[in-house]
Amino acid sequence: MITRQGHHATRRSPSSRGARAAGAAGGRRSSPRARAAAAAGGQADRAAAAAGRRVAADAPAAAAARPPPASPAASADRAAAAAGRRRRRRVAPGEADRAAAAAGAVAARGRVEPATCPWRPEKVLVVAEGTCFRARLSRAAGEGLGVTVKSTSDGRIVVHALPRGRPECPGRAEAAGVRVGDEVLGIGDGFFPPGTTLNELVATIRAADADVVLLLRRGRRSRAAAGPGRGGGRFTKMAFILHEQGVIDEAQAEGLSAMMAQLERRSEQWDTRSELSAARGAGDRSPRRDGGEEFKDDHMDPRRGRAEGPEAVRVDTARLRPALCVRILGTDYADDHTVYILWVLDVLAGAEWRVPRRFREFFELHEELVALRPSTEKLDFPTRRPSLYETTHSVNDRRVRLERYARRVSGMLFGARLHAHSGDVALALQRFLDVPKRRASLELLERNPDITLRQAAQVAVCQVLALPAFEKILADIVAAAGGHAFESGLDMLAKMKQYIDHLQACLLEGCADLLVAVALRRKSCIAEDDLNAILSSAIRRQIETEIFVPLMDKLHGLLRGDIDAEERRLAARCANARHMPQTALGIPVHHISPSSWESAIYQLSNIGSYTLPCDKLDALLAAAKEIPQLYRIEHPGTENHLGADDFLPIFIYVLVNADIPNLSYLQKVLCTLCDPDKRLSETGYYVATFEAAVQHILELDVS
Repeated sequence: MITRQGHHATRRSPSSRGARAAGAAGGRRSSPRARAAAAAGGQADRAAAAAGRRVAADAPAAAAARPPPASPAASADRAAAAAGRRRRRRVAPGEADRAAAAAGAVAARGRVEPATCPWRPEKVLVVAEGTCFRARLSRAAGEGLGVTVKSTSDGRIVVHALPRGRPECPGRAEAAGVRVGDEVLGIGDGFFPPGTTLNELVATIRAADADVVLLLRRGRRSRAAAGPGRGGGRFTKMAFILHEQGVIDEAQAEGLSAMMAQLERRSEQWDTRSELSAARGAGDRSPRRDGGEEFKDDHMDPRRGRAEGPEAVRVDTARLRPALCVRILGTDYADDHTVYILWVLDVLAGAEWRVPRRFREFFELHEELVALRPSTEKLDFPTRRPSLYETTHSVNDRRVRLERYARRVSGMLFGARLHAHSGDVALALQRFLDVPKRRASLELLERNPDITLRQAAQVAVCQVLALPAFEKILADIVAAAGGHAFESGLDMLAKMKQYIDHLQACLLEGCADLLVAVALRRKSCIAEDDLNAILSSAIRRQIETEIFVPLMDKLHGLLRGDIDAEERRLAARCANARHMPQTALGIPVHHISPSSWESAIYQLSNIGSYTLPCDKLDALLAAAKEIPQLYRIEHPGTENHLGADDFLPIFIYVLVNADIPNLSYLQKVLCTLCDPDKRLSETGYYVATFEAAVQHILELDVS
């Protein structure tokens, strides 16, 4: 039914076709990777249903009909137990595949259909302003499309409102990614001719037989469309969240909001103009930096926050790296001198390396920076003293202060006022960290199309976490976990997971606008689900950098005491099993690899070269996905795919021959710190398989 009110026209029509198609899609999965993902999802759903039976008994009928959210730990335990049961009983051929497909269909139907909305769009896009895109809206009699349009004075047809039938349920247009201000360019495959009226638009929609596909151009988002202001409009979303949780006070929230706005401006300048600038009369503001120094240079007026010279300050970024994360992992003693081991991560390239530096080299860097920018003398830097007076306490104190100094200098490009020598300061730090020696390889790595968006988003997250408010939060977390007397390494690992999960949720909500803008500057149209996964992965990777890296030595020491006996048994069984043929580990003769799965073993053997758990997990997934690819290459003409029962013994063989040190430690860390959102995906299946494989090796009879 179509109604007209003045210059507005609305078309309404509901359908549950999207939900039926999504539910049927779960049953049509047939590829090995899809079956693997379905198996993991099915196991998690069964675990959640079992855990929720006691709760459902006291809940209302509507709540009892829906299973509670799946527990990541429960899904991993169930998957490992299921894998162990498969080893102890004979499984009929194809039984695991059929069970996985059935579980996937049930899981897909359970997850796709929301309780409040009878539809789900095929693909929701996040689109940059000015970009053309399509939105498919389902049609049915009785309800509308959930969009109101109007004509403008210059003859355009734009989206005026997105009405909802129920407050909790968005209309079809809103759910498909349409927003107020978008311009309607056409319907289907055709564009409207100039001068098209609202009546002609309504007639075209009525004449469409199938679902309505609108051709739109993303409009500029106004402040009203973006939502109500936070803190009376003074705070950014991130500052409001921290203030609401009591982490920062009102004055700190105002300072953080100003610095977030400054960071957004500089991030856009870096991406679009390859330079940073502070225009005369509209320079960057330098708010009060609690817990740090306020950079006030000779050519800056701190009262007005603007450049005093005849020209604006400009910093060429062509030779600069946008984000370097620095940590001092420990100390060494060589040639009667203490050497500090720096761990460096180039966030954009995703590359990490270690640099040994003496205190004398730190002191020379400090003198160079003070000569370039006098205000850096206010940064906390330890005093120089003869090595004769060095003690364990003085060395540890120096290590903490030198790490803080290096991190403050690395964040000055985005967290401090621009200076005529800001670029020279950054270059001096890069030389100190051996960046020029690796420039060619770093530039090559950052061109990897598979991780371009994720790394760009992680750069923005790194810059946010380098702001003083977050630097203090991270320092408090590391100090609390580092100084706490945990009963076991597993307790410390669980506490680290809580910190990481909570901080990830805060950043994902508070920095969404900044991260989406960064992504859209590189790709103008991205599927919403894909973008959410990219941003979540980028945030978690950077949080692991800030929390896991400084605590990993203590964690390893505690866990080693808990699992030392298990670690020795694993190492002994792996050493004995490496001499066994493939068939001895359960691989059928027709699945034997002529190359002995060499490429998968090579990929998995490199897992120890990474520091972050997320990078180790990526290496594990790459090796696991290499197995079916290598199987198809070495067994041409076969129509059979590797099922779950076929994959496990091959993965065990690859794991045994990869010769991974501290295998039990790796399994505990990866299974605990895995992103909960990935537990119900293909990643969750491979993590559960890895856990089951480790348990199988422990029980392996190598006599």
